[in-house]
Amino acid sequence: MDQADTALEGAKNGDMDGAPERVLGRPQVRIEGRAKVTGAALYASDRRVRSTAHAALVTSTIARGRIRSFDLAAAEAVPDLLGIFTHRDFAGAIAPVPHLMAGGYANSSHLPLGSDRVAYAGQIVALVVGRTPEAAARAAALVGVDYAPEPAAATFDDPGAETVRLADLKAHHEDIATGDPVAAWREAAARVQVRYTTPVQHHNPCMDGSCGSCMDGSCGSCMDGSCGSRISIGLGELVGCGHVYGV
Repeated sequence: MDQADTALEGAKNGDMDGAPERVLGRPQVRIEGRAKVTGAALYASDRRVRSTAHAALVTSTIARGRIRSFDLAAAEAVPDLLGIFTHRDFAGAIAPVPHLMAGGYANSSHLPLGSDRVAYAGQIVALVVGRTPEAAARAAALVGVDYAPEPAAATFDDPGAETVRLADLKAHHEDIATGDPVAAWREAAARVQVRYTTPVQHHNPCMDGSCGSCMDGSCGSCMDGSCGSRISIGLGELVGCGHVYGV
């Protein structure tokens, strides 16, 4: 029984109340909740195919700069390692994909493993592949990276911060001006100022941080933690594959 069947069975047993008038103002039971807490739910990395290779990411520890060199000796000694790939292997091989705001599938104009440039903290700087998830993760942890750091803009007001108008990214966007927020903030009788931070996400927002793909010539399938098919289509454009279907 997969998670969809488990959720449906839960609904039949009264675990889900579908009456619209009862949705708001009361706790709701997630239809997939039982499958997830009991371990019955299948995530992208649980769907194995024959001869699967496993990858782990090495991410930057600086917010801006360049990569001087890599120290791969310790990582390459890990048993069951298949390969370590950096911008030296992939630069020029990854096709640019239009931004989401321009009708494309990428949420960043920065190509992964496209060059030695580091544009943000947590940027992918190496892809480590092993025969097992443990081998890939162990080797990734041993990859050494020598950086040439540069001053980084951490807030909108820092020197070096760039502003890009949404209208320049999205052809059909129309800036809407309503009211005077600066004056409203200045004249407000009470003000609440809070700063929120979120951890970096690698395009797997709906489940554990994993995804899988199965390629066969010019066609393939992508199993990822997104809620739509845009990730799989964008992956196909990135790697120059004719068709990649979302699963």
